[in-house]
Amino acid sequence: GADGRLIGAFSLTRALESSMADFIHRMIVGEVVGNEIWALIKAAESGSGAMCTTHGRDAIAAVEKLVTCAMEYGPAISADLAVRKLTQCVDLVVQVSASATTHPDGTSTQHRWISEVVALEANPDAAGGFSYTHVFGAPVAAEARAGTLPDSLRRLEHHGFDLPAYVLDGGTEAATSDHL
Repeated sequence: GADGRLIGAFSLTRALESSMADFIHRMIVGEVVGNEIWALIKAAESGSGAMCTTHGRDAIAAVEKLVTCAMEYGPAISADLAVRKLTQCVDLVVQVSASATTHPDGTSTQHRWISEVVALEANPDAAGGFSYTHVFGAPVAAEARAGTLPDSLRRLEHHGFDLPAYVLDGGTEAATSDHL
């Protein structure tokens, strides 16, 4: 076509941009692997909730991947802009880990668990432009520990989150770290 796209092509980015005109309440995107993250960021900035999945070895690696994906949108998107926009619209990153157990009969069982939850905050003084707090971590599927809930996320109590039980069950083990 005249716009350089294959005739009849309909990308995920175009679908996201089209759906924003419909005033939807939540936008859920499957696997983000490229510049479609930029459309999701724009949707999140519009005030509607947004959520996506992506792959990374841990939560921070997933954030770094999303920064790279945003930069694929074009040369106008710098790493600083991508980090700033992501930290404005992404509150939590939930890492799901998986393992498989192979049984003597050759069958296998898949195990999946939430291995960490990380809260993001913009921090221009940090090396990568953001800081993170481990809200929850599970180094092994059977050993879960709660961390510290950042003050900015205490608003979750208004939506039914049981903060006293969280603190009672998890203690105060947490690590707040600047990005590498």
